[in-house]
Amino acid sequence: MDAAAGSACGLPAHRDRRQIVLVGYGLTALAALPGHDPVVISLGTNDPRGSAAAFAQDVERALDVAGRGRCLVWATIWRDGGPDEELNAVLRAAAAAHAELRLLEWDAMLADHPEWLAPDGLHGSPEGYAARAVEAARLVRECPPAPREPA
Repeated sequence: MDAAAGSACGLPAHRDRRQIVLVGYGLTALAALPGHDPVVISLGTNDPRGSAAAFAQDVERALDVAGRGRCLVWATIWRDGGPDEELNAVLRAAAAAHAELRLLEWDAMLADHPEWLAPDGLHGSPEGYAARAVEAARLVRECPPAPREPA
């Protein structure tokens, strides 16, 4: 979520200018985040095809790195003109197994609103990303409070 979209949704937002291409790089960024606040993740789109087993391990690592009880909101994956069924199945299985993982159903949103795609068929349009930010904010608000460390 960019800073403008986050502010429009009533949530604080952080803009990170680093480009995170693969899940492994995203895990490094996740490990550097302090605190227990919810984190919105959009990783997997640029990972190699046929990498479901590795992606499943990365999702489990993300949950471990985030820490016990920290809510993660992970966007389902759309690439090459449609949902990535293989990686989205990994995300759905992980969400079923981990209460702290919420799915932002980006693939379903795009299927319902193809006009939210940019002309490249991969990225969202400004309107699409705005709708996605609103949904991300809704999911973050539904996250249970994370356990706080004793003072």
